[in-house]
Amino acid sequence: MLADELKIEIRLLPTATPKMNAMGHLWKSVKRRALANRPTENIDISADDACHHIIGMSRHQRLKAAGVLSENFWLAEYSGS
Repeated sequence: MLADELKIEIRLLPTATPKMNAMGHLWKSVKRRALANRPTENIDISADDACHHIIGMSRHQRLKAAGVLSENFWLAEYSGS
């Protein structure tokens, strides 16, 4: 198997793993900080606001919001975080 030849360990994940979804955590943060407590009158404006919020965050802030910097992050031992 190619993975064995390349010394790659394959790990299969459960189909639904919301606690492992870094993007889901980042999105929750964006919704809470950039979109909460106001009506969505226009989806394009809300999407633009969300994008500007993410772009305005530093790399460290994005990783922290996504949970990647947590000691409990499921890929911490592999990601060097």
